[in-house]
Amino acid sequence: MEEVKKAAKFLNESPVRKVPKKVILDNVEIENNYRSGIKMVNNELRISKKLPRDKIEAILRREALITFLPEVDFLQIYDLAWAYANADISWWKECSQPINLPTFPIYEAPGMFSLYSQKERRSIVKSTVKSILLLYEQGQEVTLKDYLSILMISRRYPSIKISKKEEKVLKSLIKVASEAKLEKLAEISGLSLASVSRAIRGLLAKKVIHGPYNLNPLRLSLSIFFMELEDPSKEEIDFLESFPYTYSVYKPVNSDTYYLAFLMPMKYKSALLRLRGRGLRMGRAVRFSFEMHPLELINPEEVLSMMIDGYKTKPEVLPYYREEKPPFKLDRKDIIALNLLLQKGKASRSQLRKIGVTNPAERFSRYRKGGIIFKGYLPTGLGIGEAVIAKMDIPYRDFLRVRRAIGSVSSLLLYFVEGSLNGAIAINYVNQEILSTFIKSMKIIFGESLELLDILVSAGPSSWSLPVDLWNEEEQTFEMDLESFVRAFLNRINESEWKNIVTTYT
Repeated sequence: MEEVKKAAKFLNESPVRKVPKKVILDNVEIENNYRSGIKMVNNELRISKKLPRDKIEAILRREALITFLPEVDFLQIYDLAWAYANADISWWKECSQPINLPTFPIYEAPGMFSLYSQKERRSIVKSTVKSILLLYEQGQEVTLKDYLSILMISRRYPSIKISKKEEKVLKSLIKVASEAKLEKLAEISGLSLASVSRAIRGLLAKKVIHGPYNLNPLRLSLSIFFMELEDPSKEEIDFLESFPYTYSVYKPVNSDTYYLAFLMPMKYKSALLRLRGRGLRMGRAVRFSFEMHPLELINPEEVLSMMIDGYKTKPEVLPYYREEKPPFKLDRKDIIALNLLLQKGKASRSQLRKIGVTNPAERFSRYRKGGIIFKGYLPTGLGIGEAVIAKMDIPYRDFLRVRRAIGSVSSLLLYFVEGSLNGAIAINYVNQEILSTFIKSMKIIFGESLELLDILVSAGPSSWSLPVDLWNEEEQTFEMDLESFVRAFLNRINESEWKNIVTTYT
């Protein structure tokens, strides 16, 4: 195949699969799968003659690249071949399989690659394929998580391409605390209403922002917990990926310690705070803050002085946040509706009726009045800087000082946790131009109290969903299998301790 030679030259690699000895146009059934439109018979590549010429040419490029992909136990690796082939996006979407793992950003390859030009797309494919081949040549098994990790590095996640107009609108949203109407955004950005509307749609599609409605989980009897987990086993990670209350997973680049954020039913609070063991600490977030920094570039020479000015804020003890039961009774259909709003940022009456939610307008009005949902376009962290995690052993009274110090030069999610895991945890989004200076400044300001400072493998929007089937309508809270959660870490704690934890709740 001539296309195999082209791919070999492009990659500067040799095929690792058999190259088809012949290509034949034949009566092949066209199915919606990763090898759509072809059939392999005795090492002959048979392509459906029902397909138009452009799709046949795309198949030839796709199948050529596949010869450079090692055999693995996940199908998503074939997305690289579709991206290389510059295949029709709508056709690709019909054949691709998305992935939703808490430990990684949502994977939806056609949409993800569509953000890049053909040249950029091929560069990402080249880097990813060569990295996979390197692991393969070293005798390592290439897993789905290897693939996702390599792909994130190749496309510089969480950096993301946005247009100049989208950037203007994003800056405007940050200036007005994300809640402005389109007219206000047009006024601030200097763009027309139509341009602002298109930019908002683009930012939503790229998951740079979420909205126009957002969920307040604290009004659903949920508490924020953090876990510090050293060198987790495959079994522990597999459990956490399937655990219905895992919200986000933060993996530092230079450490084997994971930091996990959970949204858990508050009725299990006392038991969860007793969970600790070898390489495992747990804490409840008693205060948190989300700060957005303007996207204008700061001179690196000014970073340290700006952070010091923020840190010199007078210490102040802020009240703890409180989880609350819903302000009115919610049934299962309410949870279904709220989950749709959580995922999509909006839901029409017809959409809600379609999934069996009656009286959608009345329900929606109650959600807003009760503070369960609120209006606003919230940045997700994508496209606003390099993600950096910091863990600081500080007293609670310094929470505001930390927020103002870091927030003076970067956007951040800041939590203060109490339990066996105690102190401040900050997820910072730092402009790459000041990243080195920021890291050095953090070490100067926080000194020995800085327990961790590292770039994150990923820190994009969470893919968490409300566990609809676990809603207890009578108690107005979610249920959780506490024993199975504790058992997942049994090799870190002794048997008597885990029984005490479970007994604490029961």
